[in-house]
Amino acid sequence: MAVSDKYSLAVLIIFITLSIPTLFVTFKHGVRGWAILGWGYLFIFCSLKIIGSGMALGDPESSGATIVSSVGLSPLLLALSGVLHEARFYYTTSPSKRSANHKRDLIFVLMFHMFTMLGVVLIAIGMSRLMNHASPDDVSKGWTLAKVGAVVLFLSWVALAAGAAFTVFQGYMRSDGRPQKKAAVMLLTAVLFALPFVGVRVIATLAYVASENSSLSAATGSVMVKVWLYLFEELAATLILVINGVLARNVKKLDQEAVVNGGWQTRPADAEQQAYERKNMGQSRRSHTKSRNGCKECKTKKIKCDEQVPCGRCSKFSLACSLSTESTSSMNPPRHSLASKPIDSSSPSTFIDTFEASDFALFNHFLTTTLPCLALKNEALLMSWKSDLPNLAPKFPYLLHEVLAVSAIHLHHLNPSSSINYQRVAWGHQAKAFSQFRDALSPEVAAHQVHALFACSALMSNYYFASFEDPSSLLFNSDPPGPPEWIFPVRGCATLVRQLRGPLEASTSWTALQSSLDTWSVSPPSPEGPEWEPELQSMEAKLSVLSHGTDPRPLYEDFQLLRKCFKIAGKAGDASCKVSAMMFGGAASEEFLKNLTERKRPETLVMMAFWCVLISRVNQRHWLRSESVPEAILGVIEAHLPPEYLELIRWPAQQIRSSRIDV
Repeated sequence: MAVSDKYSLAVLIIFITLSIPTLFVTFKHGVRGWAILGWGYLFIFCSLKIIGSGMALGDPESSGATIVSSVGLSPLLLALSGVLHEARFYYTTSPSKRSANHKRDLIFVLMFHMFTMLGVVLIAIGMSRLMNHASPDDVSKGWTLAKVGAVVLFLSWVALAAGAAFTVFQGYMRSDGRPQKKAAVMLLTAVLFALPFVGVRVIATLAYVASENSSLSAATGSVMVKVWLYLFEELAATLILVINGVLARNVKKLDQEAVVNGGWQTRPADAEQQAYERKNMGQSRRSHTKSRNGCKECKTKKIKCDEQVPCGRCSKFSLACSLSTESTSSMNPPRHSLASKPIDSSSPSTFIDTFEASDFALFNHFLTTTLPCLALKNEALLMSWKSDLPNLAPKFPYLLHEVLAVSAIHLHHLNPSSSINYQRVAWGHQAKAFSQFRDALSPEVAAHQVHALFACSALMSNYYFASFEDPSSLLFNSDPPGPPEWIFPVRGCATLVRQLRGPLEASTSWTALQSSLDTWSVSPPSPEGPEWEPELQSMEAKLSVLSHGTDPRPLYEDFQLLRKCFKIAGKAGDASCKVSAMMFGGAASEEFLKNLTERKRPETLVMMAFWCVLISRVNQRHWLRSESVPEAILGVIEAHLPPEYLELIRWPAQQIRSSRIDV
């Protein structure tokens, strides 16, 4: 047997063997997240290698084998594109972000497919013109078409590499321990490791058609050329994808379980924690039997229902759960749960919201431990919340869920090694609170629930500050670009103050806040020689010098707003510092937020560094976590600022790092 035949036989055996796990991975990943775009094309690539080597076996000069070997590269490029899209899809757990990313990524994938297929067609036509003793004119045109096609494939590889690099830049390589995110990172890692091998393969094809040297061809070249410039790279890329695909084979199942559980993901837990969750969270896996007690909505979607009342998925997406309807027809609620019924028609809840008995402990912890941290040594505020909250929260389930979410996230930071995963509990209550809170914002409902809405908004901002895992999320959301989550409840509080001040003034808790809010509406006289005034003036002057070429006028009002906040906080006291800091977030212009979150303009980052001075003067205990929130935000600002701007935040950095008070 000739050496070329031995080579073709080896390729045939290798890719027949690889096609089996490739088909398995394709089946396991399914079509969710358009995974079929990746693994389906990888299977097509293996099939083309089998066909091409089979045709070359016994006839190395076969024109069909030459064409197949020339176009076989394109399915590998398309497979990498599909796996990259799948990794991005599963990494994003927020439904709104996932939907936005999915549409944008699909546009990229479809354009990439069209561009790559153009290259394939050009190469195929060009190589066909070189066969069958073509005339010199046909040969010349054939090489030209093949060269253009090879350049198109090279540009496709460059675009794919740029897309993968951009994905890494967006932070998709960071895993917080959630199972489907770990699987997504694994898929992205496979793409990153396979790309260089595919790049060598693309360049080899480009070198062959550019030089018109048949000794560099994948079909007619020497065995050494075939092995080291083509087979090795193709085999390495395929193995990397298949191995990581097998390791991440359950990503679809993990993601579906996350949806069923309302998006509440847990980090890897020890045996004791898992036993607790099986006992108390109703999450035990029943492999031997199937339940028919799920809600109608989950059955329609063919998704496993957690059979809570309402179920996790319906709570997550604000759907009317059939289990809730069934539970209201029963005269006797479950003995182990607390049914929180609306007391008047102004309540937005249309069903009995069920709370576990363990939630009593969370509520008690909030009143006795969390609330004193949030009250900032203001005894009047503390007493008003303690007296009003037990009466107000049971009437409005969204407020009660928010209280329990804040309490649970506080316990998570106080007892990180607890057998109870309080972070999971917090995520669950927060998901329900946000869903029901959003429904209560309708104009016909809000006026009757203004106290509960105001309290929930205030607590929601505290929750976001306490629950962050990535400090950069306190400044901007990167995917999709937008303001940090704590901004929205703060601006909601400001809107309630403007539009519904009358009903709010009747609240005792509003009275306790009145002095701080009055200082906001009426600028107090500045103390003599405030330490911050020269620093603000210096910062403003230096910014005007460094920002040449950009119009500073859109930021002028925000700069004056920051100065006003410092004047209020200058009256001393934790409460005034907190109010002034939060009101900056509530009153900053939309243009400022866009410049901060989407454009990351250095001027806005510098102003946020000065804003961090205000929140650094709030007692550290208020943030419900041991880490310094101002220091965490300052670190993000320093990482994003150009070197020439770092001198402008020297004073804020000194103030923040010298004022930390441990919990």
